[in-house]
Amino acid sequence: MSFVSDIDKQFYHQEGEVLAFQLENQYTLFKIIKIEQIPLKKGNIYNIAGIELTAPEDDFFLCVPINIAKTQFQSFEDAQQAIKSSEVEWVLQMSPMRPSGIYSTPIFKTQQFVKVLDEEVHAFEMWKIEFLNGKAGVW
Repeated sequence: MSFVSDIDKQFYHQEGEVLAFQLENQYTLFKIIKIEQIPLKKGNIYNIAGIELTAPEDDFFLCVPINIAKTQFQSFEDAQQAIKSSEVEWVLQMSPMRPSGIYSTPIFKTQQFVKVLDEEVHAFEMWKIEFLNGKAGVW
């Protein structure tokens, strides 16, 4: 058994894909910015889901930086239409997620993709440096 669970080592979506989550009768859209394998080194301390953990062995997890739509939608259809008409405003998230965090809420595949911007990828790269240096966390 490894330090990181199997669910955090696999992800079944793609960069640029838009997923919908239903929270309290509202639909929230998540845009997947990147999917990257993050190495964990034995003995290093990492902030995972708000808990400082020391890696007992070398391992890895998949990191999924996302952006969240600024607006929530009354229906799944309204959310899909907003994507199609490019009306979605995205809010840059500074704490990427692990697959287990994303899968903890029911997912609705919108079957739609949007362009990932260079500044979104750059923000993730800056987070990754901070995370690997023990100065940022992942959810």
